[in-house]
Amino acid sequence: MSTSTAGYTINTATSTTSFIDSIGVATHLASYGPTYILSELSYLGIWNVRDGIPSADALSTYVAAAEAGVHFVLLESNAFYPSTAGQVNATADVLRADALEIAVPGSIIALEGSNEYTTNTYYLNGISSHGNLSWGAADDAALQAAMRADPLMAGVSLIAASECSTTAIPSFGTFADASNVHVYGGIGQQLQDGINAWVAAAQASNPGKPVYITETGISSSGFNTSTWGGGVADAYTQGIIDTNALLDGYKAGAAITFLYELMDEPGASNVQEQHFGLFNADGTPKPAAVDISNLTHILQDNGPALTSPGTLAYNITGLPSTASSMLLEKSSGAFDIVLWNGNATLYNGTSVVTPPTSEVTISLPSAVSSIKIFDPIKGTTAIQTVSNVSSITVGLSADPIIIEIEQSSTTPPAPPAAPQALSDPNIVNGYVNAVHNTAQQAITGIAQAGAIVTVYDNSFALGSTAADANGAWSFVLGALSDGSHQMTAVASNASGQMSAASAALNFIVDTIAPVPGIVNVVPTGSNSVTISGISTTDSSVSVYDNGKLIGTASSTNGSWSLTTKLSGSATHTLTETATDAAGNTGSALGVTLYSNQSKQTLTGGAGSDVLIGGSGDKLTGGAGSDVFVFNKGFGTEVITDFAPSTATTQGDHIVFSRAMVADFAQLLADARQVGSDVIITVDKADSVTLSHVALSNLHASDFSFI
Repeated sequence: MSTSTAGYTINTATSTTSFIDSIGVATHLASYGPTYILSELSYLGIWNVRDGIPSADALSTYVAAAEAGVHFVLLESNAFYPSTAGQVNATADVLRADALEIAVPGSIIALEGSNEYTTNTYYLNGISSHGNLSWGAADDAALQAAMRADPLMAGVSLIAASECSTTAIPSFGTFADASNVHVYGGIGQQLQDGINAWVAAAQASNPGKPVYITETGISSSGFNTSTWGGGVADAYTQGIIDTNALLDGYKAGAAITFLYELMDEPGASNVQEQHFGLFNADGTPKPAAVDISNLTHILQDNGPALTSPGTLAYNITGLPSTASSMLLEKSSGAFDIVLWNGNATLYNGTSVVTPPTSEVTISLPSAVSSIKIFDPIKGTTAIQTVSNVSSITVGLSADPIIIEIEQSSTTPPAPPAAPQALSDPNIVNGYVNAVHNTAQQAITGIAQAGAIVTVYDNSFALGSTAADANGAWSFVLGALSDGSHQMTAVASNASGQMSAASAALNFIVDTIAPVPGIVNVVPTGSNSVTISGISTTDSSVSVYDNGKLIGTASSTNGSWSLTTKLSGSATHTLTETATDAAGNTGSALGVTLYSNQSKQTLTGGAGSDVLIGGSGDKLTGGAGSDVFVFNKGFGTEVITDFAPSTATTQGDHIVFSRAMVADFAQLLADARQVGSDVIITVDKADSVTLSHVALSNLHASDFSFI
């Protein structure tokens, strides 16, 4: 069956092997020995190494590495000039390289001219390299002459000397076989812009010549530790930036991109230089080593060499302007679309910055048998697998994403039916309350017998379980977060085909108990009162007098009221409970003390109490932030322990009927300091004494008027 590719971009792949072959790392073999280095290179899956030309005493280490499969770019040592002006001995360097080539033929990729000669100081024919951009061509010419005079170097390339100019790549004419650039970013930068710019500059200065990035990377010495203006990051961000740099280098056309460097250097000249390593100085992997190891293992091709990568028709939508993509192929025919956010801001020089997540969609002309999503920063296991689909949407933020597409020549089996009858016995009236929201909470349903059922909460996969021979399945949800939840389930069969999503099971988790409170008690007749208060909307409130239920009410828009009779004692201790729609029950933070007779003593406790007294009453709130309510015609009352609020503590509160005191301004007009007390005289019959309170300490926030 043919599929039209009209409307889709035909993308040409390169092999995953060619990408892995394009990455390398700078090492110091002479310092650490082959066993240490080889274990780390094997962990990374990298076998291209940049190091100095070996001295006689280090040769055995290089030979051991080469015999294990390491290929070298060897850097000119500059070890032969005397302290005064002398000549770089290119011939001696080539002879030392010969020893390695003789021991392991084909192990040398290239020799490289002097390192960063414009900032370092080397001498050739008595001329210093420092600040001298043209010096590199002379150095390349000397090294070329020595290599051409040596038959063992016939198959070895010459990479130009590297310089640290910020303006141009010099033309080396016919002296070198390849250009050489070092790329480091500034504060807050990744490396993509620099890689693209310097590779393009090298290609323009030396057309038709390959370009080697012999150093790039970022130090993990931590924010604010830069000693020469280059970017520095934490270890986690270093891993992402170094991984992106390898992808950027390959896409830009670099022959090999060498990360600087394999291991941290405790003895380096400054803290920034000490922490470029992918591994710590003790050999333990930093996040950068883990990330790159994951990348190479995901893309590793164990099949025969892929000599003619193919094409794949697809469109990409939603890719942010800061991101890039490329297409790779394995010998199995699987394609890997790699997405990375190489120009996004991951740090600002002082802290980590998380780029916004972009929803990127890959659309194909027809369904494919399998699509797997990998995040090498998270591991080597697919974070998502789908089957028999023609498109996939992924979230792209800081981490690179690999989308592996496998096409099948056979028609996949029909997907299983969608799961049915999702239920959770802990849901009551659409809610799961605090009692039912337990670690054992589970969802059940029916699916095709033997199917793998994946449960989703608001489109986020929670996990999977298997349906039994009858199709019944159960999945433990555990305690869920408060809020709305939409549970769906998708079944997959042994072929990986996936069903449509089930009908949704919607519910709200509410584990927060309501906190009811009485606002006022107003007499309405013989022993009859109207009690009003607050509570969670749609909760049911029960009010008790000295422990005896005297009425219930429903809270509407957060308020409730009821009319009942209070009989018996002169003072009443009112308490209340409330049960919300989810079934959570809560109690008030304190009690309400009410007196319907004069000259009573009302004394609160440790909670936040409400005291509503009659004429001649003495009111003591006790501990907690208490509220004193004075209705119309309250008489003459005394508060013995009123505590105004301060800048750091919440004090007590007084509520007046507006029929008696309109606002705080009127209250101040009615108040006066009498000795150590404040007396608020509303009229001849009504006054409140605040014992041991200074008038100057009262604030508008201490009062309400209803």
